[in-house]
Amino acid sequence: QNNLSSSIKICYVANLMPHHRFEIFLESLQYLTSIDKIELHLIGYNFESYSSHFPENLKVKFHGPVKKELLPDLLSTFNVGLISGGPSYSSFMKLFEYAAFKLCVICPDLENIKLMFPEKEIIYFKDESANSLGEQINLICQNPDLIPAYGNNIYKKVKEDFTWEAIYYRISAEMKNLLN
Repeated sequence: QNNLSSSIKICYVANLMPHHRFEIFLESLQYLTSIDKIELHLIGYNFESYSSHFPENLKVKFHGPVKKELLPDLLSTFNVGLISGGPSYSSFMKLFEYAAFKLCVICPDLENIKLMFPEKEIIYFKDESANSLGEQINLICQNPDLIPAYGNNIYKKVKEDFTWEAIYYRISAEMKNLLN
């Protein structure tokens, strides 16, 4: 369940590298109108050097590296999974991890992701636009009821289309059809 509390808990999971475009997220913070409603949780590597880049009124928690087997318990406590950038050819496995926990996903409008997930399943922002990212974070702060709706939509899509069981069912049905 994606349970909302008094603040919106946004997580960012990464072994932070230049292609993650973290600077876009940092720049987007200047456009936030409800920063006091947000808790930011940074999970993984290479976030520490950015500790002085956050506004004082933003609640930020650096979790550091988390063992893969402990990540599910942690992800289940958040509301939103954030992806601020990446290569247009990437598979974005963290997107699927976010979906498994019914997190509302905010990510850039990269063609490869948009081909798999329509706009009712992911909140997209214009790629490489800090202003657009800020607008989308403001959107969920002003309309928190969107969070569980998007979380449920992406969870359902991943469960129905991208699990091994769903893929096997489609392939086996096709094979049976060809054999008959």
